[in-house]
Amino acid sequence: MAVRDMEMKSHATAARSSDALLRRCLGVIPVLLLGISILQAFADYSNREQRGSQLPEIAQVVAVVREAITVAAETNGGISARLLDANNVLRAGLADVEVLIEDQSLTRAHGTGFLQGLQQSFYSRGSDRVFQGTDGWLYLEDEIRSVTGRGPQMLQANPGSFQVLEAIAGLQRTLLAEGADLLIVPIPAKAAVWPEGMSGSEPRKIARPDLWLERFCQDLERSGIAVVDLWPLFREQQKADQLYCRTDTHLSGHGIELLAEIISRQVADRFAVQNDGVRVFEEQSVSVEMTGDLARMQTGSEELRETQRLRIVTELITSPLGASASLPVESQGYGDVLLMGDSHTLVYDAADLHAKGAGLVQHLTADLGRDVEVAGVRGSGVRGAYAQVVARETWRGKRLVVWCFAARELTVEADESRMWSGGRAGISR
Repeated sequence: MAVRDMEMKSHATAARSSDALLRRCLGVIPVLLLGISILQAFADYSNREQRGSQLPEIAQVVAVVREAITVAAETNGGISARLLDANNVLRAGLADVEVLIEDQSLTRAHGTGFLQGLQQSFYSRGSDRVFQGTDGWLYLEDEIRSVTGRGPQMLQANPGSFQVLEAIAGLQRTLLAEGADLLIVPIPAKAAVWPEGMSGSEPRKIARPDLWLERFCQDLERSGIAVVDLWPLFREQQKADQLYCRTDTHLSGHGIELLAEIISRQVADRFAVQNDGVRVFEEQSVSVEMTGDLARMQTGSEELRETQRLRIVTELITSPLGASASLPVESQGYGDVLLMGDSHTLVYDAADLHAKGAGLVQHLTADLGRDVEVAGVRGSGVRGAYAQVVARETWRGKRLVVWCFAARELTVEADESRMWSGGRAGISR
């Protein structure tokens, strides 16, 4: 009996100690919240000269309201339709303002990296650059922020900064003067097309997470610039999880093949560039074991591997004497189609990008039945590719230019997160 009483007293003492510890911890939370609020206020006050007398969020609200008024006044249709359009502009714009305020908070700016570091240290889950999902899925943190973060801003960009809409519009004017066409192909983020890999949830119908990219495509179309919005085309695929690599930022082999098919179909419909069927191409299926760039970012080694199924494209050439041979398909400088952009234009066709002969240029060449020249860069597919093409005048003599790049570059650019100023005002006509 005495032993049982001692045990009960011991449990009661432990319970009281636990309750006391819990009360102390809960008592610290208000102090932390108050401290963060004070630090936030101090940071806002300290940055008042850089931010100006008119706070960015106030300026953006004003810009949103002005845009809504413009839409209500200029949109065709009845008063109810115009008010509905204006309301949609207000909802989307004010949502961007809310995210902007969140992004400027100290907890978002300084706490995220610390918490991610703790996560990586204690659970070996991701890093400050890579988010580790389930079943081996890895996601680039910058790409996730491009989907869930503030997106393109409606604020005026910094003077002298690179303006992607102006660059696109300027290139199109140049091409039209030469009798050529331009097709813009932004590749949506893996996190937008296949978010299930982050949580392990079952595939289901989802609302589009990157609405800003949809608006960007709509802005281009309204300005007469041809663009392919890939998100609905990718998401409707029965095996959307097979369009991206698990451990790499790029599309998978199947994703590259689908991308080439979509581009060639758009080219045929919009610009009447048809495959005459004269040239004969062959494909050989191969399996390639690779370590993706996200895996290297996370572990710093080649240990984490995945297998990709690729299709090597060759062209069957027959000599006048009847002898035939299958030859590699390569980028041709004399082709009348130019493919420009980031490493999506190079992956699976470079020794350091997992394979040779199975890239976008090979599949486009086969689908279009014509030679394709590549102007690809291993960096910014927006600013870097544009600078290369303009400086070298690679567009001369082309019938069509296809500009392909990761959509995240529209929002995540070193110290230039306002690359797209948003709205029709950003387009130079």
